[in-house]
Amino acid sequence: MLFSFENLHRQYLACRRNKRNTLNALRFEVRQEENLLDLQAALTGRSYAPSRSVCFFVKRPKLREIFAADFRDRVVHHVLVDYLERIWEPIFIHDSYACRRGKGVHAGVNRLRQFIRQATRNGTRPAWYLQLDIHNYFMSIDKDVLFALLAPKIDDDNALWLTRVLVYHDCTGDYVIKGDPAMLDKMPPHKTLFKTDSNKGLPIGNLNSQFFANVYLNGLDQFVKHGLKCRHYLRYCDDFVLLSDNREQDAMGRWPVDATLTPSQRVRPAGQRDRRDGAFRTGGASIMGCKPLSIPQTGETIRPHNKFRLVATGNSAGGGDRSGLYQGVLRQNLGPAGPVSPDGGRLPRTRRGDAKLAGAVPTMPPAVADKMVKVANEIRKVFVGGQDGAGELSLTLSTRGLLRWATLAAAFKGAPNA
Repeated sequence: MLFSFENLHRQYLACRRNKRNTLNALRFEVRQEENLLDLQAALTGRSYAPSRSVCFFVKRPKLREIFAADFRDRVVHHVLVDYLERIWEPIFIHDSYACRRGKGVHAGVNRLRQFIRQATRNGTRPAWYLQLDIHNYFMSIDKDVLFALLAPKIDDDNALWLTRVLVYHDCTGDYVIKGDPAMLDKMPPHKTLFKTDSNKGLPIGNLNSQFFANVYLNGLDQFVKHGLKCRHYLRYCDDFVLLSDNREQDAMGRWPVDATLTPSQRVRPAGQRDRRDGAFRTGGASIMGCKPLSIPQTGETIRPHNKFRLVATGNSAGGGDRSGLYQGVLRQNLGPAGPVSPDGGRLPRTRRGDAKLAGAVPTMPPAVADKMVKVANEIRKVFVGGQDGAGELSLTLSTRGLLRWATLAAAFKGAPNA
């Protein structure tokens, strides 16, 4: 039975795992049997109501509002999620990660690496990706829509009642702030439950919220995998990535994922991570370049250690090198040294290339700069190739490489063998 003492005790043991030494867990454990019996009576008599939550704020990687449920309520969350998992796990797609057994951050990263290898054929051809997220996901979840997704699959009356209680619970009605209360004023209005409609939003930090988030986007997963037939698709909570070896297929016109979402879910490009190029650059490029990372919401700046280094390794097979000892490694070593732009590295206008060269090398004659830009664009055009796939070159000439070429040409212009 859902509310049996045996089940409550089993979920209590799961709940206290890795949290046994916290104050709330110890307070509950002192009167463990009595607390579980009281909780069982409240659940069976349907007099249970969630207790006061603790609201606090985290600053990294960005300012977030967290609601931590009381330990007694966390046991109830485990009870419901354990029941719902048996229903929804066979329905979820394989490549949905977050709040699932064996599908955490590391599993998602490993799966993405596998997709990259498959899409690029172990680095032997370019591939493109599109990374998106749901705008203000947890704050925009419609509780009526969520309950309408959950209710039809629940046969147990007690489970249905408990689902309704947890879905429609408003944690802003009874809470205590831990930390600096002034942080609440720094929260953007679209990032806090205190300024969200009462029928929308789930608290970040609760087990049931994370599970509900997976249920809410299951329709998107099914559409992308089975409707669009996208082989390389992966989602972690509200962030999802689509990969393809076809540049045209990676456009939103061919992958209209927003058409499957409810009006309360709005898809937006994920900033600098929306880059459809073979370099797979992400928003972490500033850190990889040993540059400070600024957090606008808190005004903090994270500076890299002076001994920070980035080391990349990978499959050396590729580029026609059957021994796998040279060409693949050569490309990978040169890749981070010369990133390309989202359109494959080609400068859209010759004047833009001239302007870059003029700024970096003022002594460069305009006629020479124009020819160097044209050569760079031709190299990139051959590298990108046409509709049939990758070009004939395994390496391209990046903008950084172009500027270095111009700088060296100007520096050695008067050399005897120049």
